Amino acid sequence: MLFFLLEQGEIVIDPAESGDAVGTITALASNPAVAHVSSLLVPPSLVTMLFGLAGISGVIQGERMSGGFSRLGILCITIGGTGWILTAELNHVLADTVWRVIRQCSWR
Repeated sequence: MLFFLLEQGEIVIDPAESGDAVGTITALASNPAVAHVSSLLVPPSLVTMLFGLAGISGVIQGERMSGGFSRLGILCITIGGTGWILTAELNHVLADTVWRVIRQCSWR
């Protein structure tokens, strides 16, 4: 999860509030190469984490509430991970679009 920390607008590089769209886009525009790399490497790590948690969930069995809560947790993590992957792909679009606009303005 190292690349989660390296995402622009998150914790380490150009931290911005999660609801501040201008701050996040500015952070993506500051270094589009890191934005592309982190957006490529965070989703596979989330899928790997989901795979590991599904393995742990498979071990938890029985008639108690723990098995049901474990399966419910896997469902919630799957939905959250899918949403995160879709928004990570939007980071590619934002970084590329902002980079194109900056390049076009600098050529003139």
